[in-house]
Amino acid sequence: ARPVEEKRLILRPQNRVGRGYYPFADRSLAYTLGEETPPDLQEAFAMGPPDVPDEDYYRGEVAEYFFADNRYPARPEEFRETVDGYFRALLGLCDRLMGAMAMALGLEEDFFADKIDRPACGLRLIRYPAQTGAPAKRQLRAGAPTHYRPLTPPRGGGGAGGRPGRGVPAHPPPGATRRSGETAAARRRPYRLRHAHRPSRR
Repeated sequence: ARPVEEKRLILRPQNRVGRGYYPFADRSLAYTLGEETPPDLQEAFAMGPPDVPDEDYYRGEVAEYFFADNRYPARPEEFRETVDGYFRALLGLCDRLMGAMAMALGLEEDFFADKIDRPACGLRLIRYPAQTGAPAKRQLRAGAPTHYRPLTPPRGGGGAGGRPGRGVPAHPPPGATRRSGETAAARRRPYRLRHAHRPSRR
C-alpha cells in the first residue's frame, strides 16, 4: 500500500461524492439501513465512469454528483489505465447480464438497452488493513449496506438478503463472475431496486 500522506493527495471531496481516497474508518455502511454503528475498519479508492460525454445530461447540479471528475493517484503509474479498463469491462458485463435478465423474463434481449445507456455507476476498491486491537462494539470491517441497483457482481465470501438481518450466503462456483473491491452498476431506469448486501466478517 502507498503511504497515507500520498493517498490523501486525492482525498474524497467534502460533499463525500464517491471519488478519490476514503481514509481508514471514514464511514459506516450501516447508516444506509438507518443503523448507527462505529465506522467501518476499511479504506477505499472510489471512482465513477471514466468516459463521460460533454452533454447537458451529464452536467448540472444533480448530474454533477453522479458524473463528477475522477481523482487518480500519480502512482502506480499504470493505476489509471488499469482501473479505467476494469470499469469499462464491468460495464460490458452488466450489459450482458441485463440482457440475460431480460430473456429470463421472456423479453427481448435488448429490452433494457435504452434504459441503461447512460449509467451512473460507481466502483470502490476496498482495503482492510490488519487490525492491531479489538474492534469496538458492533464495529465491522464493512457494515451491511443497502444497494439501490439491479445487480451486484459478487466476489464470494459475502451475501445478499431481502430483509435486514436475514442475509443469504453467496458462494459463487469456480468460474463464476467475480469482482475486486465493491462494484456498482446503478443504472438509469424507471424504477428502483433495493437489496441488502451482507459482507463477510472475516
